Amino acid sequence: MVPALTTNRIPKYEMGCQAAGLLLELIDGIDRNPVVTRMQPSLVVRNSTGTLWATPPLT
Repeated sequence: MVPALTTNRIPKYEMGCQAAGLLLELIDGIDRNPVVTRMQPSLVVRNSTGTLWATPPLT
């Protein structure tokens, strides 16, 4: 896609590891309260990001 779009990268591997760990605990009979886990996404800046114009473009 042109231009390449700026996006958020999410920690998929870490999310999978946490989910697998919780699943294994459930299989082993360990019942816990609901778990809230926060993971930090990262911004991937690509060509679709630019500066603001000083004046609006003419149409």
